[in-house]
Amino acid sequence: MAWAVAYRNRVHLVGGYAEQRVDKPYHHAYDPASDRWEELPQLPRGANHVGVATLGDRLYAFGGFIEQNRTPHDEAFAFDGSRWNRLRRLPEACGAIACIGLAGKVHLIGGAIGSDWRRSIDWHLVYDPATDRYERRQPLPVARDHTGIVIVNDALHVIGGRVDSFHTNSSLHHRYDAQADRWDFRTPMPTPRSGHGCVLYRGKVFVMGGEGTNRVFGQNEAWDPVADRWEAHAPMLTPRHGMGAVVVGDEVIVAGGGPQMGGGVKSAINESFTLG
Repeated sequence: MAWAVAYRNRVHLVGGYAEQRVDKPYHHAYDPASDRWEELPQLPRGANHVGVATLGDRLYAFGGFIEQNRTPHDEAFAFDGSRWNRLRRLPEACGAIACIGLAGKVHLIGGAIGSDWRRSIDWHLVYDPATDRYERRQPLPVARDHTGIVIVNDALHVIGGRVDSFHTNSSLHHRYDAQADRWDFRTPMPTPRSGHGCVLYRGKVFVMGGEGTNRVFGQNEAWDPVADRWEAHAPMLTPRHGMGAVVVGDEVIVAGGGPQMGGGVKSAINESFTLG
């Protein structure tokens, strides 16, 4: 459960499950050019399901869970290439947030709160690095977490995810217009799932992997924004969920994840997808 982001032409994985713990402060970077991993300064607070994003020349990390997929914390950090700096805390402790940078700010959408009673939330916050403050925007139409998030033509797209549990996965596909502060619907994803990878690659949104009740998905589906239509592509070599998926150069790199439902089994597998 180490989520990933592309930063300075490398794949950066932050936090996650491993070595009999679920609150690891890992920060690893993979360079596709040299096919090598590097261990970087660790996250100040270890957690799983950390929301990560890049904006400008910084890598951001928001919240996460300190127990297995529950009991979130409210801390936030930014990595400047050499060290982590603390940011203003989140308004509420939350994990599994969808995060992405757009127009000088970081959007934080959805997520899950709670410990004994875990539930999805519909919040939509915008973090402004210039003021170190959060603002509230129009909430996500349906509360969920473990979603995919991408930017297509200056609009945010939030795809799939779970409503409280992977037993109630969603196929919903929402688009957000930041100028109008308005959400609308696009064609739903064919395979309802959560904990999937989601990237913009060669002008289309590719969604791969994820989990559901008693299964892990290998499906790799792409949404064409011109036709507003989904299409099927080559499935993953190793079906997984909760992994990091990013685009570096002309390939989608998918690192780590769980090859079985739940968090009991972890994987170090690192594979890539290209359209050839």
